[in-house]
Amino acid sequence: MNLQNPPDILMGVVQSTTYPNGDTLPYAPANLVPVSTGTQWTTTPIGSHAPLTSISAAYSASNANHTILATLSAGFTVTLPAAASMAVGQELVIKNIAGAFTLTIAPSGSDHIEGSASSNTYITAANYYVRLISDGVSNWWITGQGVG
Repeated sequence: MNLQNPPDILMGVVQSTTYPNGDTLPYAPANLVPVSTGTQWTTTPIGSHAPLTSISAAYSASNANHTILATLSAGFTVTLPAAASMAVGQELVIKNIAGAFTLTIAPSGSDHIEGSASSNTYITAANYYVRLISDGVSNWWITGQGVG
């Protein structure tokens, strides 16, 4: 891992330190945390939170989403953003917080979930969630699911 040349940021320049094994890792001013988007370094304020979206009808997610909380009074579909619009490893969490209906999670266009052409996934009970990550190309991979 050789993560070099972090960008300028609002409160100064992200600086870096090089370790004896050759790894170069950034550090930021005290109130910011360095965050890798997979292709570059950026920063986020300490104590900031990932975007939270509450829905109660069909929804098309975007790369600005992180956690989607669904209240179901009927079944509906959440369409994932195109995997290519996401950074490699970018995460999306979708949870049914209320309702005993089926929440369908569908990929965008020709994208896949778990590499399958027939790749919808479903949440069929309240309080269940699915955590997915994008490969940044055309796939979404399930990295967690269950009650939580």
